[in-house]
Amino acid sequence: MFILSKRVNYNAISLKYLFFKRNKFMLTKMNASETCSLQRPTPILLLNTIKTENEKSQQEKAVKWWQTQFSKEGYSTISILMSLPDDSKDKEPLKTCYEELKQATSELSFFPPLMISSGEIACRISQKFVSNKPVSGLIMLKHEKSIHSYLLNKLYPTSEFEPYFPILIISSSSSCLPNFLNNDCVDHIKLNEEDKNAFNHVIQWMDNIVTDQSIGFWGPITSSVDWCEKNYSLAMVALGLLGVALHHKSLGWKLSFSYLLIVIVGIGSILFHATLQFQHQMWDEVPMVWTACYLMWALMNEHGYNNKLYTIGIAFYCVFATYVTSANKGTTQFFMFQTSFGIVMWSDLYFVLKIYKDVKNKQIIKLFHQGALFLILAISVWLFDSNFCFIFNYIPNPQLHAWWHILMCISLHYFYVACGHESAIREIKGKVEIEYFLNLIPFVHVTMDEKKQQ
Repeated sequence: MFILSKRVNYNAISLKYLFFKRNKFMLTKMNASETCSLQRPTPILLLNTIKTENEKSQQEKAVKWWQTQFSKEGYSTISILMSLPDDSKDKEPLKTCYEELKQATSELSFFPPLMISSGEIACRISQKFVSNKPVSGLIMLKHEKSIHSYLLNKLYPTSEFEPYFPILIISSSSSCLPNFLNNDCVDHIKLNEEDKNAFNHVIQWMDNIVTDQSIGFWGPITSSVDWCEKNYSLAMVALGLLGVALHHKSLGWKLSFSYLLIVIVGIGSILFHATLQFQHQMWDEVPMVWTACYLMWALMNEHGYNNKLYTIGIAFYCVFATYVTSANKGTTQFFMFQTSFGIVMWSDLYFVLKIYKDVKNKQIIKLFHQGALFLILAISVWLFDSNFCFIFNYIPNPQLHAWWHILMCISLHYFYVACGHESAIREIKGKVEIEYFLNLIPFVHVTMDEKKQQ
């Protein structure tokens, strides 16, 4: 477990924030306790506000207590203690606070957080936040109003939002529900005591409402990521097997082995998406790193980088990327995987681009273009699925992550065939041409008498 705190106090750091001053806020991160048997993937975002410096010490103690309790329960938390702007100078303090909160939460993973706001003004800020940003749930701890209702509504007006996520309000009053919400979509707990008792109610509500969504058929979810799709659906491995069948005799083991790695990724993907268990997530992600590293080795060989030192370097990187991907948990794990995989994947594309620049055959150029098109579509689908999952609370879910798998497979196949064709022309004596399986799937067909010695 570790705590990382930082104080931010900067004015007009970019044109985006040129027209208002940023106030100081304190951001504190705390990971889930390593002694907790169940590590929860959903991050907790705690929001508190202070009007004067005299309130800071008491609020800091309260925030630390809440974060420690969540850590013991297996949750990672990010707390934001925000100094409210001077309303005599700032005519739109709610907008200022929202922009600050948006900036602070950019450090979160793409996981929508469970947001907990404490105090009437913090609750108003959180309403503004959830009206524009996706969250997994909203808990509002409302205390007695320390500001006149008229002034509160003028400086921090209520922001309407669609209640597509679980909502809990804990307060000492029964008349605390925002006007645009009805009792059917909000849980309410009337509380006479303060924070410690409130935490017990919060954690019980989370276990009953929110955490239930994280318990799957195979047990509690332990993966560092879930996707905006219907879980327990199968991934496709047919492309890899078909690629081996079509190319093993014509292009040999080098291309066939890369197709076999895709099969391993496909099997790992089935296990991961079917169980959402961390160990099966690794069988999805680690083979992706292996595949990218193997392709790097093959592409560098094509370009004459066949010295043993390059092979050793790629092997070391593959071992390193495997370690950082599998040895971490939570948001850190997902970041390390994306980084280590992304570095080698974009390097692969660089060498593919170099092959493309030397191609004269219009049919092969078309294959490269088709591969690039499907790659762009796949990345677009992945980004949309990662950042705008909340949209599918209003429209049918097209299972975009499943389409990401399919589009990436198609893109890889087109690149494999195009690069394989260019490699075969240089290495094989015989007729090399593109044919189509079932008049749809391109593959390299070779009519040869002998191979050049490699």
